[in-house]
Amino acid sequence: MDFDTLRDIDKMFARRWDVFVVACLSEQESLRFNQLAHVVSEHSRNRIADSTLNRVKDRLMRAGLVSQDTQDDGHPAYSLTDAGKAQARFIRALTEAVNDSEEVAEGDVPDRDETNPESNKDDRPPQAA
Repeated sequence: MDFDTLRDIDKMFARRWDVFVVACLSEQESLRFNQLAHVVSEHSRNRIADSTLNRVKDRLMRAGLVSQDTQDDGHPAYSLTDAGKAQARFIRALTEAVNDSEEVAEGDVPDRDETNPESNKDDRPPQAA
């Protein structure tokens, strides 16, 4: 087990919204605050409050993962720094590994044998009534 990587994973998931913000920013070149809020809420299937997103954004900026630029129209937009892009690649690799392991696990489950009902019985002992 690589415990340095495990510590990185632990830090990554210490804050609920950080991973979603980094992942969503990795899908776009840059996003305005409201666009980011919409995309994060859509992908997480939970609405992120503006105050929460503001705290997350500020924390990720202090950590050097997100930068703020001003668009041509004067509005701020947020994007990933090189360090943020590296973390996004790590998140993508982690999600792909989880998906791959789920596919393998699903492939290991034997099909039910419809011709032999005895093979389909549950191996657990009967429970008391």
